[in-house]
Formats: sequence, structure tokens, C-alpha cells
Amino acid sequence: MRQHHSVFKRGKQTRLPKTEDEKASPLHVDNVRPMNVGLLRGRMSETTRARFDETWRRTFDVAKLRPSSSRRVSRLQAKHAEELELNGIAQRASGPGRSVNVPFTVVEEKEGALRQRFILWTHEANDAIEADGYEAQVPLKHVSTYLDAVHAECGSTRDLRCGFYGVEVPRGARDAFRFQDDAGDWWELTRLPMGHTCAPELMHTLTSTIAGHPDFVKTVHAVPAAVTVHTWVDNVRYAGSRKDVLEASRKVDELAARSKVTGCTGTTRAGRSAFRQGCRRNWHGIW
Repeated sequence: MRQHHSVFKRGKQTRLPKTEDEKASPLHVDNVRPMNVGLLRGRMSETTRARFDETWRRTFDVAKLRPSSSRRVSRLQAKHAEELELNGIAQRASGPGRSVNVPFTVVEEKEGALRQRFILWTHEANDAIEADGYEAQVPLKHVSTYLDAVHAECGSTRDLRCGFYGVEVPRGARDAFRFQDDAGDWWELTRLPMGHTCAPELMHTLTSTIAGHPDFVKTVHAVPAAVTVHTWVDNVRYAGSRKDVLEASRKVDELAARSKVTGCTGTTRAGRSAFRQGCRRNWHGIW
């Protein structure tokens, strides 16, 4: 089992589906529109943009990939592949692509109900990228770093719905993200998959840019200095005075709409007790 860390929820465990109930649980998928990566890239600081461009290149510059003779076999349920297609996340393909990928689902519990999350493990591409010296920059600091927020006058959280699926895979790179279903049909992803070694960093940088995190954006686009902002992959949390937090929340909502981010939702709570009550959403579920 694997425990996930989130700005929002207590740690949750995921596992491969084993029981019939787990295998029958719905796939977590949504028809989200592609975000405007170019608009967000223009708001990044020079250092952030250079790192983002390099990570983007590593992810989608697939010309050097060649099909291997790997015998690794894993196929997605056909109904799940069709559901990905229905939501614009995958499209039918003519056959194998540039690399061998492993599609699978994991089961997680959300508000008392089971659901499955789709993963495409791009293990050959991952091995090549990591062999080239890549190390992800998605910092998760010690929990003590995040505790001061409970003393803030106001807190606000935002969550990008199905965030990875908001990043469109360039057409020329899609044949590196192919997989097969259990009916023998081939598919390729049109959106960024969980399972690619660079995906968390790309998503974290885009989310931090949307949030106006001062470590990622140009000064003119940063949240007020009095606001504490924490981001983790596709989650955002603000803490500070009511006035400043409301202003930061308004700006992130406006930018999310402008950059075509689907479902940037969350809550805003005033007062310390309300923050602890309504936003007990630290990475380790301490609140």
C-alpha cells in the first residue's frame, strides 16, 4: 500500500484492486479542458521557466525512444480505456508506440466510497530520463514547516480537479504514451499521465504558478508578501489576514479561469477555530 500526501486530506492508502467490489468501483476521471500552459509559462520567473522548459523537453522530446523487446504485459480493462476516450484523455491508436508502457489502476477511498485511479507507468521513458541525471524538484518539507498556518486569521485552499489531465500531450509525442486494453486494442494518451517520472514536477510548477507562489512567478504576479502559500502537486493552501487571503483567493480563481483550468475549487475560512475545523488538511492529517 502507498500513502499519499496532500494539502487537503488525511493520508489515504491506495492498493491494486483485488476484490470484485474493488474491481467494479468507478474510474476517477473527468472531462477537463486543456489548460493554457503558454499563458502560465509567461508568468513564471526566469529561473522557473528555464527549469520548466527543460522538464517539459525531457517529458515530450521522445525522438530518441525506440520500442524495446520487453515482455512486460499489462492491459487495462477495455471499459476503462473507453471511458478515458469518452472524457478526451485517450484516443485509439494503430499499434505499439515508441516505448512499452504499463497501464493499471489503483483503488482508493474517497468520502467512504471506493474509486479507481488510472496510472500509466512509462517505465522505459522513466529509466532513460533518470539515467540522464534527472531528479524531480517537488519539495515536501518537514511537517513542522506547515503548522504555523493554524494560527492565521484566515485560511483558504484550492484543488485542481484531475489536475494532470489538464496538461495536453503534444500530438507529436503521443505515440510514446500508448498502451493496450484487454480486448487487444491500442490506445494513446492525450493528457499527462500519472506514472511518468516528470509529471509531478510539471504539475507542481503549473499549480505554483497559478497560485502566485513567490518562488515560482515574477514579482508582479506573486501573492501579497503577508500571505503564506504552500503548494503540493495540484493543491494550494493560503494563510494570513482575512483581507490578504481573500485577495489571493480571488486572484487564483481569476487566473484559473483565464488559463482554462477546470475545477479549481476549495474553501475559505475565517478565524482560527474555523480554519482548524474546516481546513484540517495538512499533509499528515495533524489538524
